[in-house]
Amino acid sequence: MEILSLDAFYFSSFAILVYFIHTILYRLFLSPIAHIPGPKIAALIWWYEYYHDVVHYGKYIWKVKEFHQQYGPIVRINPYEVHINDPEFFDTLCAASNTNRKDRWHWYTAGLGLPLSTLGTDEQSLHRRRRAAMSPFFSKQNVRKLEPVIEERVSTLANKLERLAAHGEVVPLNLAFSAYTNGTRLGLSPT
Repeated sequence: MEILSLDAFYFSSFAILVYFIHTILYRLFLSPIAHIPGPKIAALIWWYEYYHDVVHYGKYIWKVKEFHQQYGPIVRINPYEVHINDPEFFDTLCAASNTNRKDRWHWYTAGLGLPLSTLGTDEQSLHRRRRAAMSPFFSKQNVRKLEPVIEERVSTLANKLERLAAHGEVVPLNLAFSAYTNGTRLGLSPT
C-alpha cells in the first residue's frame, strides 16, 4: 500500500514552494514595513533574531544598535517589527490623543503566561479599563503616602547588607530583593 502518491507529493512540494516564494515576496516588497531600511535577512526570517538572542545569549540588542549605526534611526529588525532610536519620535508615538491605537499581538502578551492580567491583555479597550482600575494606586498622592514605608524598607535592606558585607558574607540578592518587595523580614543569612 502506497502511503503517499507521487501526485500528492508533487502537489505538496509545489504548494510549499509557492508558500515560501509568497512569504519572501511579501516580506521584502509587499509588507507595510518593506520600505524601512534594515538587513534583508532580518526582514525575511525570525531565525536571525533567534540566533542572536538565544545562541548568543541576548546579544540581539547590540546587533540592533549596529543596525542603527548602519541604516539610521528607524530600522526593521524582524519580519513584523521596526525599532526606532529617535527621542523626538517618542511624543508622536505615545501622545495621549493618539488615535492609531491597536490591539497587541497575542504572541507578545501570551509570553507572560498571565492572560487575565493587565499586562497580558491583547485587546486595547480591555487593557485601558483594567489599567484605569489600578491607576488610583499609582497616583502621586498614594505614592507619597507610601514613601515612609519605602524609606524604612530601603534603610532595613541597606543596614542588613552593610552588616553582611562587614563579615564578608555573600548575599543572595534574589532573596534580598524578594524580601524587600514582599515586606518580609530581611533574613538573608542562614546564620
